[in-house]
Amino acid sequence: MIATPRPDEPERSFSERYADMPTGPTPTPVKPDDGKGGGGRRTRILAGGGLAIIVVAGALVGSQLLQQIGSSKNLPSAPAGAALASVDPAKGVLDRFWAVVTDPGLSYHVTSSGSWSGPDGSSSFTSSLDVAGGGYAGVITAKGRGKPVTSQVIRIDPFTWTRTGKAAWTRITSNDPKDRSQPFLFLDSPSALAYAGAVARNGQNLHLLRSTDGYQPYVAGLLNLGTFLLSKDVIRLEIYVTDQGVPVEADFLCDGGGMTADGKPVFRGSAQRMFSKFGSKFTIAPPAS
Repeated sequence: MIATPRPDEPERSFSERYADMPTGPTPTPVKPDDGKGGGGRRTRILAGGGLAIIVVAGALVGSQLLQQIGSSKNLPSAPAGAALASVDPAKGVLDRFWAVVTDPGLSYHVTSSGSWSGPDGSSSFTSSLDVAGGGYAGVITAKGRGKPVTSQVIRIDPFTWTRTGKAAWTRITSNDPKDRSQPFLFLDSPSALAYAGAVARNGQNLHLLRSTDGYQPYVAGLLNLGTFLLSKDVIRLEIYVTDQGVPVEADFLCDGGGMTADGKPVFRGSAQRMFSKFGSKFTIAPPAS
């Protein structure tokens, strides 16, 4: 969501990196959006045969031990030149990432900023949320044609409470997946991500994970939309993680709805998320009545 950044290149903003990206649809046909927009570790160990001879006082015991080990030709031995298999570092980073984000009690703070333009106009948003398991709480500010509107939000599945200013809280019941915090960034399968290399970013040595064609997210949830019914022509997600697999940043891009007469996407939206405070204890509770 795109060539892997190189440490010797000057950093550019997310929007700058995508400014020259071809806007045409990807060659693979994508079905119209239905609203929604590995494997285990395998280590091989080759151990060579070895014998420990214990000398015990007493000629009888010593003789018995020597007799037992005398026929060493029957013991298995490692093939000449055999070596222990090494663990793939890329797989190690991916495994650690999935262990972090699939924890049912996952908690973190996330700040977001994004924008979109399409048939219904354009809008931008920012948010700051504490997330704990399947719940979250914080503020979201959206700006469309008029003045920015800031709302408080609390989510405890399946309920969402919102209020603007000093107005009363409004509660709705929603089973819409776009309103949920799990799975993390709507990543529901290890096949949705691939390792793209080690990178230096904002003074940190990180690892870049990039989405594959298997990633089919709920676009509305990532771009603060009420709904998204257009085709998803281009989907890009890039996640920067530490050696331990902890997410630091995620950048998302979506082109949809086909192309205009002048060769531009009918819809384009992008968002950046910055993560912190993983493992912190956040209390998500309904608003006081």
